[in-house]
Amino acid sequence: MDHVAIVTDSSTCIPPDLIQKYDIHVVPFRLYVDGIELRDGVDVRPDEIYSRMEEKEWESLISSGGASTAGASADDFLTTFRNLADKVEGIVVILLTSKLSSATWNAALVAKQQVSHILIEIVDTRLVTSGEGLVGLRAARAAQAGASLAEVVKIIKDTIPKVYCFYTLENLKYVRYCGRVNFPSYAVASMLNINPIFTLKDGNPKPMGIIRSRKRAASHLLKLMGERTTSSPLHVALTHADVPSEVEELKQKIEFSFNCEEIFITRFTPVMGIYCGPSVIGVTFYNE
Repeated sequence: MDHVAIVTDSSTCIPPDLIQKYDIHVVPFRLYVDGIELRDGVDVRPDEIYSRMEEKEWESLISSGGASTAGASADDFLTTFRNLADKVEGIVVILLTSKLSSATWNAALVAKQQVSHILIEIVDTRLVTSGEGLVGLRAARAAQAGASLAEVVKIIKDTIPKVYCFYTLENLKYVRYCGRVNFPSYAVASMLNINPIFTLKDGNPKPMGIIRSRKRAASHLLKLMGERTTSSPLHVALTHADVPSEVEELKQKIEFSFNCEEIFITRFTPVMGIYCGPSVIGVTFYNE
């Protein structure tokens, strides 16, 4: 019997090969398009959604509420917990910030209460996407190496404060649709070719600045990294929404500028991408 199983939600954006390698169990978010329910990473792939977002009809769909999302369900968590209960000694559940999806946090708690014969620890990472994913990967490596449940939880809690997340958007159009920015701000940003940069502070999105031009925004991400990295082993995840050539170029610059213990590229989950739009680039990292 294995010691500890690692469970995450699908917003981690962990690449499929790493999910398989480290035996990570992923509970999917839900995406609703034209009244059809799609499980993130199961029924729909990122490229299928991002290609649709280029269509004119998509803007009216999302602005009218015809495309929406929901957190992972209690039933899916419960099914996962029950499937693992006789195979492991404990389960650690690693979730995105509850400030952006309290429904996912509550769903995991509800499921936990219905599985009493196994230890289950639920951790709010206060992170999103590949920031949460990096934490999940570190936990999974520890579990695979034989760490106990308490040891895995300690590693997670020690890692979370070390993780930095920065994202740049090509425009504010899709953020406007979900009510995060008003039309005048959107109009000004569009005219000036502004690429906003965001981070997370205590689990909430926080603007870091506005950069004129896409190329300068990518350079600013490198600058933000340089101000926060140390000489200890560096782990980096680059997340993108349908801009593979741009993120590959950024990866090469990071590899040239920093001594990376680990670096990989992954796709931005469409469950979050419908609110940020295609062309999002995120850089997340931590030093051991």
